[in-house]
Amino acid sequence: MKEIYAHIISFDWQSAVFAYDLGMPGFAELDILNTGKTIKSVEATGNGRLYLDELPAETQICLRLRYPEGEQQLFFTTLPAPQGELINQFALIADPHISIKQENRKGRFFVESAAIGEDVVKRCAELGIKYTLWPGDITNEGYPEEYAMAAEVLKKLPQEPWLIPGNHDYGPELWQKTFGARFWERELPGIGKVIGIDTGDKLLHEDDALAIQKELEISGKVTILTHYQLFESPDINHVAAAAVIPSNIGDYAELMEKISNTPSVIYAGHQNIMSVTHIGKAIQINLPQPPQYPCGWIRVRCFENGTYYTFEPISSEVLRQWSRRAGEEAADFYGERQWRAAYRRGRFPESCNFFLGSVK
Repeated sequence: MKEIYAHIISFDWQSAVFAYDLGMPGFAELDILNTGKTIKSVEATGNGRLYLDELPAETQICLRLRYPEGEQQLFFTTLPAPQGELINQFALIADPHISIKQENRKGRFFVESAAIGEDVVKRCAELGIKYTLWPGDITNEGYPEEYAMAAEVLKKLPQEPWLIPGNHDYGPELWQKTFGARFWERELPGIGKVIGIDTGDKLLHEDDALAIQKELEISGKVTILTHYQLFESPDINHVAAAAVIPSNIGDYAELMEKISNTPSVIYAGHQNIMSVTHIGKAIQINLPQPPQYPCGWIRVRCFENGTYYTFEPISSEVLRQWSRRAGEEAADFYGERQWRAAYRRGRFPESCNFFLGSVK
């Protein structure tokens, strides 16, 4: 029995993206049972995407996929409709790992990393996104050639990217020469102040902690962009806890407690297992990455009633499916279950597409 990949990978209040890999040539037909509409692939490649639109908001959508060897049903619930005009939108793009390596590894694209980065930049331009936030591992090994490649990719953005370093971005001097500050505080329309902190050396630094504390005192909440997550997540459990959070986080237990008592938001990279973790009143969002399955990033749209998070896959479903299969093979070959597709996509798609109501 061939494995069939059939998932709604992206959705909001009115549209959705369905991705499939049938493991054989053939057409895919998707019946939207709510409306009686049928969408059919144009080519019989057995691999691709189908796009759904004009969906009703906040409604369970019932789908029937038909393909050469059978059929199956899928269900998902659209998000509530936005209220008011779009205030702002921005992109969360984690761990592009721009690399000069000549081989790919365990499902991660190194050879194609710059091309995938350019694909993401192009998509941001198509969507009219000006603000892009990148929580580290911009390069793969911190080589000067990789910094130069990354700078070339990023200069095509319509506005200067907001970058912080990751553990792969070795060398603070080269970082500062190429990208500037390793720590910053900036105003993001629709969100407020965002603090980008440098946890690339797996430490929470005193200056960063003081800036977070100050913002908590002023605003009663804080939005943080960090490479290492600040709180553990139950969805990220195939690696040791020591590989997930800053090694000295215990020194800031009081600060972490204060964060958890506020409606703060933390955007984190590094492990790239898409997950949403509630810690008291706060929320930590762990982000996917473009060069490894599920191969994408997060588009964020701010409206009067709250914030919408939507998964944006890279353009090629062929590349996404290669990364998925290569990760499965690596899990078997190396005996390392953290490369399994089911683990890497988290509680997909709910972890990638969701709505956070505004805090009154």
